[in-house]
Amino acid sequence: MKICKRVCASLLALLGVSVYARDFPRHVKNVEGFELEDSETCVYGGRRNYISTRLFGNVTFSDSGDEKDSKPCPGMTVLLYSGTSELGRVSTDETGRFLFAETSVWAGVSVKYTVIVSDPNGKFEPVRRDFTFDIDEIVREENFSLELKKSK
Repeated sequence: MKICKRVCASLLALLGVSVYARDFPRHVKNVEGFELEDSETCVYGGRRNYISTRLFGNVTFSDSGDEKDSKPCPGMTVLLYSGTSELGRVSTDETGRFLFAETSVWAGVSVKYTVIVSDPNGKFEPVRRDFTFDIDEIVREENFSLELKKSK
């Protein structure tokens, strides 16, 4: 099976078409209590599907649960993953904002990316969000609302 994939990838590369694949067995990684795994994915469509984009957003929390009362969460860790591979790690600034500048990703196909927001001080529950990118997506905004950890 691996030889077949490599031969197909070589032939498609000669035609100018991109291919992305991961072989089995699947790799699993635990990040902040969330299981991330690599899976087999193929991408066809050429260079147009490999884009540079910026991912940014806000991390907030609300004591009352009402969005109007949201407060920024400075110092949170924001992680960007493709499968089990970490693509980037940033911290939120004093206003709760984060930015991944000039990130190269596969777009318009079934390659899934994951953002995990966690509190290094352990006051808030970690949050996970999976998504895909659209072709020609120059910027993407993802906002996160954290919840306080429940006392045991």
